[in-house]
Amino acid sequence: MGPLGFNKLSIIQTQQLEQEVTMEEVKQMIGSCDGTKAPGLDCFTFIFYKNAWHLIGPNVFYMVLEFSRLGKLPTGINISRMAFVPKSKLSTEFSE
Repeated sequence: MGPLGFNKLSIIQTQQLEQEVTMEEVKQMIGSCDGTKAPGLDCFTFIFYKNAWHLIGPNVFYMVLEFSRLGKLPTGINISRMAFVPKSKLSTEFSE
């Protein structure tokens, strides 16, 4: 990279980055987030994740672990549902 002044990671720091994430680290990350924010489109805020951790923690951890191992989200995690609601009772086709 040349003399641009970038800091390099030590061997120990590199090894730490390559270790698997732990459930405690995931719990700490969620605990450090603003409770009013929602990480996804499902509108569940971090307050929900914090309060329901005893129920959903293992599943959230599994999802994070699988993402870190495989580089993709588990099957079904990114499913969307769409419903078309007609604006009038006599709607029979889609138009702009």
